[in-house]
Amino acid sequence: ATFDLNGGLIDIYPNPTLGQLYVTSTLTNLNYKLYDTNGKLIKEGIMRGGLLDISDLNPNLYLLELYQTGSKERIIDRIIKL
Repeated sequence: ATFDLNGGLIDIYPNPTLGQLYVTSTLTNLNYKLYDTNGKLIKEGIMRGGLLDISDLNPNLYLLELYQTGSKERIIDRIIKL
């Protein structure tokens, strides 16, 4: 999926995934939070190298929140882990 955040583009793929989720962006200082469907925070951090490894998680639906440091604008995408 492709999103617009603060004037920059973000691509998230593949979705569904077996464990390696690629997040490519024209933005810097891109942070992430990954939640389960109950709203529990599972992982968080700074996107480095465009790769988010979720291979350690159980197959399920997750919510990926992406945002820039200091910005209130966010995107949320549903991620399916096979």
